[in-house]
Amino acid sequence: MNERDSEAVTGILFDKGYQAAASTEEADLILYNTCSIRDHAEQKVFGRMGAFRKLKEKKPELVIGIMGCMAQEHGENFFKMNPEIDLVCGTGNLSQIGDLVEEIQRGRAGARHAVPIQKLAIDRIDDDYGLDGIQYRADKLKALVTIMKGCDHRCTYCIVPYTRGVEISRSSESILREMKDLASRGFQDVMLLGQNVNSYGKGLDENMDFAGLLEKIQAVAPQIPRIRFITSHPKDAHTRLFAVMRDLPSVCEHLHLPVQSGSNAVLRRMKREHTREWYLEQIEEYKRFLPQGSLSTDFIVGFPGETEKDFADTLDLMEKVEFDSAYIFTYSERPGTPATKLKDDVTEQEKSRRLQEAMKLQRAISLRKNQALIGTSQEVLFESKTRRDENRYGGRTRTYKRVVVSSAQDLVGQMRQVKIVAAADETLLGELTS
Repeated sequence: MNERDSEAVTGILFDKGYQAAASTEEADLILYNTCSIRDHAEQKVFGRMGAFRKLKEKKPELVIGIMGCMAQEHGENFFKMNPEIDLVCGTGNLSQIGDLVEEIQRGRAGARHAVPIQKLAIDRIDDDYGLDGIQYRADKLKALVTIMKGCDHRCTYCIVPYTRGVEISRSSESILREMKDLASRGFQDVMLLGQNVNSYGKGLDENMDFAGLLEKIQAVAPQIPRIRFITSHPKDAHTRLFAVMRDLPSVCEHLHLPVQSGSNAVLRRMKREHTREWYLEQIEEYKRFLPQGSLSTDFIVGFPGETEKDFADTLDLMEKVEFDSAYIFTYSERPGTPATKLKDDVTEQEKSRRLQEAMKLQRAISLRKNQALIGTSQEVLFESKTRRDENRYGGRTRTYKRVVVSSAQDLVGQMRQVKIVAAADETLLGELTS
């Protein structure tokens, strides 16, 4: 989502005549897009402020702006903490950044601290930034398309509803117009974005759900060979979605379904709205529809009150499901969320131990899953050269597995069949067969 936000704002500025600077030292404008989902992400932002301050001292006319979720969360407090900042712009007002920057550059001393932090519960997003009319794309092969924003779930640890607002869906007409444009421009891999894509359709005048949207996209943009989506909430993943994933040729066989914990007691404190047993039933149904499909998830370890038994339940669920990959984090308290009222009784040392143990288990599972693919033929869309060797190319399978191949010819942008000859926990090694 942040990548798409940054891309859209870049497009707005390019349309106003701005050009990309070669470095921060040469820039007249620096916009820092921020995330609030974990404390570590916020600390990285504050850590960068010292470098920006030095740039400002050397170049007083430099405009520095903070945008995104931290801007929405902290607002004018940024100016008190970091006086070198000229602009703070929340997630609901990014379309205004171009005008705000010009106002600051014209007025300097009088107009520096523009802070559009308006209510997030807007009525529609069709005309919001980057959804209609902005042609700029950071990538020529893959594209990001926002279909909805916000989240109506209130997980106790999560700050997203407070920085992104309630769920608002974009009209299918607007989405399909963008998809047809991407198809005409030759994009081969499109990711549909939303805090909870599965709940798409809320607030629309039309009778449309997420599965129905996928069917419409397939009909109007069949030239796009790969359609993906993220993120899904387990409560809203269902049989109709799995059937569409199986039946539509463009929709990739990969599902990211965050579970967060394998313990019902922890899930209740997280207010996740699903149980361990219900989640496992959904996974079994997914596997019946897409036996060759891949699964990824999110876990939080060390949540307040998590016992050793609760953690063991998480490890057990990991073994039962056999996720292809998992994003695993220690609990990070987010100010203003209900979880701050819970006693954080898991020590940092214990959180770290559980994180390492869970990651070790997931690496073993991922390696086992990848090794099972040795000898198989996989369709790979090559995205780039590897950093270390210009004759090695990296790409993705339909199930989002990373594959590396050696080749004397340029493979970027090509869809090729590859035989898998070796495997690590995160990467497959292949040889071209076509």
